[in-house]
Amino acid sequence: LKEVIASAKGDIAGELRIGIIPTLAPYLLPLFAYAFTDSYPEVHLTIDEMTTEAIIAALKNESIDCGILATPLHETQLHERPLFNEPFAAYLSRKSPLWNKRTLKAEEVNASDVWLLGDGHCMTNQVLKLCASRKENAEHTQLNYKSGSIETLKRMVDLGHGMTILPWLAVSSLTAKQQQAVRYFRTPEPVREVSIVTHRAQLKKALIE
Repeated sequence: LKEVIASAKGDIAGELRIGIIPTLAPYLLPLFAYAFTDSYPEVHLTIDEMTTEAIIAALKNESIDCGILATPLHETQLHERPLFNEPFAAYLSRKSPLWNKRTLKAEEVNASDVWLLGDGHCMTNQVLKLCASRKENAEHTQLNYKSGSIETLKRMVDLGHGMTILPWLAVSSLTAKQQQAVRYFRTPEPVREVSIVTHRAQLKKALIE
């Protein structure tokens, strides 16, 4: 009730509960979380890393106020406000057959060479769509490993094996040496839409705004 009254009065106060997908959280949160709390000292932020499915469920049962995740979700009960389009880039080991290329075509990526996030991460499906024409080979690799962390995938590549696909915010956090392993895609480059998502009956509009 406190947050609803504050919102009606135009005050920025109360609790804001945010769910954010793990492929965004480590790179996006540092860009706004502390600046937000400094600007709005009467707001208490509660932020949880959650899978897309968990965020959708939490929005519907109102255990969180908004989600930051890749869209579209095709959920009629939820409202999506696009924030930005985030490009993908390839992160290669020196053993990759694509290493000597300066830029890549999406169809050149072989799914059998790509380290993926585990089930429940929407980026896994996005990456598989990116290299769908080569997906049939992925089931026949000697080592099939799916991680829960982009950082682990980067580490596997750094050790000299395969490649992974990184969202742009993850690329921007790489060291100068790691940047040498990045290859961008030619136009039209693959991107994901990132949105702030709320329940259509959301009352904390001023906080979210």
